[in-house]
Amino acid sequence: MLSEPVTVTAPVAAVMNLETVKLFVRVDGSELDAEIQAYMDAAVADIERLTSTRLGNQVVEVRADSFDDLMHLQVGPVSSVVSINYDDIAGSPQIVAANTYELFGAGLERGIRPRFGAAWPSARNARGAISVQLQVGYATLPASIGLALLLAIRGRFDGSAVDLPMLLINDRIWG
Repeated sequence: MLSEPVTVTAPVAAVMNLETVKLFVRVDGSELDAEIQAYMDAAVADIERLTSTRLGNQVVEVRADSFDDLMHLQVGPVSSVVSINYDDIAGSPQIVAANTYELFGAGLERGIRPRFGAAWPSARNARGAISVQLQVGYATLPASIGLALLLAIRGRFDGSAVDLPMLLINDRIWG
């Protein structure tokens, strides 16, 4: 079983420009900037929770009970594997050599497997014995997610209902 992803390195850039959002919600001036920024942060969190994705580029860590759990990563979009560490049978921390595994799949359907001719090492039989750090996030937001984000922010701003699950049905990782 994979744990929930934990942010190791937060995004350095905003997912969407404040000026773009202000234009969408039809606000001039800067007196509502803090409120709009709070709505943006909340909408990003909602979308990330609903889709099991991370919108901004960042590094996250997931923990696994066995290497088989890595066949279907439940966070994305994954651009690379930063590192894989594990506790060996004796409980000593070890690093899996990067040339022994590969990221496979595409889009939001990614996994990690041993390279041809390689095998996973023997890990301790314990919850979370394997730690994987992943580079995740969109270089450019897909149009559907960008629109959902804008609509969610405007919905919070003016109190209108937005059906985020329906807007994001094709942009989520299914467990």
